[in-house]
Amino acid sequence: MINKNLKYLIIISFFLLPTYNPKVEIEFFPIKKIEVSTGKNISKKEITKELSILYETNLMALNIEKVNSLINDYEFIENASLKKVYPDKIVIKIKEREIIAIVNKNKDKFFLSRDNKLLKFNKDIVNNKLPNVFGDYKKFVEFYEDLGLLNFNLNNIKAYYYFEVGRWDILTKNKKLIKLPKLDYKNSITNYLNLDNNLIKNHSVFDYRIKDQLILK
Repeated sequence: MINKNLKYLIIISFFLLPTYNPKVEIEFFPIKKIEVSTGKNISKKEITKELSILYETNLMALNIEKVNSLINDYEFIENASLKKVYPDKIVIKIKEREIIAIVNKNKDKFFLSRDNKLLKFNKDIVNNKLPNVFGDYKKFVEFYEDLGLLNFNLNNIKAYYYFEVGRWDILTKNKKLIKLPKLDYKNSITNYLNLDNNLIKNHSVFDYRIKDQLILK
């Protein structure tokens, strides 16, 4: 304990003495341990390997910008946090981007994250809950958030279709097609959610494109 306290005292003295030069790297607190936590679609092993360059470097001088520079090629990472555990350990927590849809663009597929980023498609991590988006994906996240706020069952949506006129169609997994208007689509969604279950069961198309009208097929 005496040696440990003496070590801390020496470090503090470097900062207090007028002869201290901040450009001289302090050799105390070399990093010996790196602990990483990641999401399910990001390899903990790979991230730990990327960060291995930090071993034996100065724990005091390390910042989150340095960490981010080592892992910025991983597009599924939304952000990372850094915790320093003296005398020799760092804890890196990785927040993974939330995938909310599969975008179909020019015959190619991409994942779309909740923060509106297109990510490389990987069929190995696809789950059946992800809907497909056709059309301008840049308009999708706002629309998706609105549906969630209206308590629409997002897990029951198979596909979204965006049309250049500025409106959406929704296809549910039980084969119900909801044709929304360009304006005031929130009112149309609210109306659909309040329809009688038997009415929904007996029809497959719910057309709200004409103002103040619902056409059933």
